[in-house]
Amino acid sequence: MSEEQVRPTGRRRAAPAQPGRRRIDPAIVAAVVLPLLVALAVAAVRVGAPQPPATAPTAEARTASTLVCPSAGVLAGTDEPDTVVPTDGVVRVGTGPDADGDVTASPLDTPAAAEDLEDAADVALDAGGAAAVDSGAAVVVRGSGGAAPGLAAARFDASGGIGTTCRTPDVGGWFVGLGAGGERSSVLELTNPDPGSAVARLSLYDESGPVDAPEIRSLVVGTGETRRLDLAELVPTLGDLAVHVDVTRGRLGIAALQTMQPARRVAWRHDLGPAGRRAHHRGDDPGPAR
Repeated sequence: MSEEQVRPTGRRRAAPAQPGRRRIDPAIVAAVVLPLLVALAVAAVRVGAPQPPATAPTAEARTASTLVCPSAGVLAGTDEPDTVVPTDGVVRVGTGPDADGDVTASPLDTPAAAEDLEDAADVALDAGGAAAVDSGAAVVVRGSGGAAPGLAAARFDASGGIGTTCRTPDVGGWFVGLGAGGERSSVLELTNPDPGSAVARLSLYDESGPVDAPEIRSLVVGTGETRRLDLAELVPTLGDLAVHVDVTRGRLGIAALQTMQPARRVAWRHDLGPAGRRAHHRGDDPGPAR
């Protein structure tokens, strides 16, 4: 073989890479190692720092309180129950006997009282810290100063035999077991004790689920206004109802007034005689036998 035939071509084969040797990216090191070092440094500082002494929370005495007392009753079955204002009733107010403060009451029995809630009458408390306000309409009771923390009130009808606790205004609530016809009917009462209008959204439910009542989906209650909704007029039914009140703006005094209307007693007596079967009807005003 000649020398020209064995001359190398001048190309070199690249050496194979050695396994196990990789280049470490400095950015990866900074992203992993540096946060770990910072966390360890913070932990070391917290361990060495002295713990602050435990202190009890500071309690501030209440200096203002508002209660809304519902009406003494309402005439159910009317076309506009919100216009029916009872005239007879009493609200009994109580606070601490040594309370140094003022108590006022605003009966919402006239349009003028509803328009000007600030013009409230002072309540003269006796030595035991109790008083009575004669009014059958909804009443807003306010306490200030030392009379605010222990302020309490209850509504009674003219006979004094039925009592209902006066409650603070709320932003919603549930009422269950309400009636809407027959012997038992319920009137939902909403009272706005604050300046500015309040807006409430009502949802009705019966034993089978939600009840469609577009008239009360959204209600606007003005300052000092009391709205009454007769469920027997809105959704007459013999079953029980539940109502959810959601106050979307402001707050309201919410109450449910039950109206009982005893049904007429009816009895039937069947007599069998020679002439056959005869039925006698006897009610509250018995008439001749048929």
